[in-house]
Amino acid sequence: MKNVHYYTYWGYSVAAFLVWGMVLVIFWAQGNATTIQSLLLVFLGWAIAWLSTSIARIVYPPPKRWFNLKTQSWSALTGRETS
Repeated sequence: MKNVHYYTYWGYSVAAFLVWGMVLVIFWAQGNATTIQSLLLVFLGWAIAWLSTSIARIVYPPPKRWFNLKTQSWSALTGRETS
């Protein structure tokens, strides 16, 4: 199940970069230098944000579930049950 989420994120990433590539090519073909420069700055900001979130996803693993699906009870990370 964990791998499905991993592949979904990378699928989103590839698709997002492809869309950004198409948008940049379309605006580049129109030839308006001011618009292209503004769009490149927005893309750069998005790419920096994507990179930082990707690093965070790798460095900080997702938290363990607090609700144990097998026992149908709430338990802390230590395994002790709470009421």
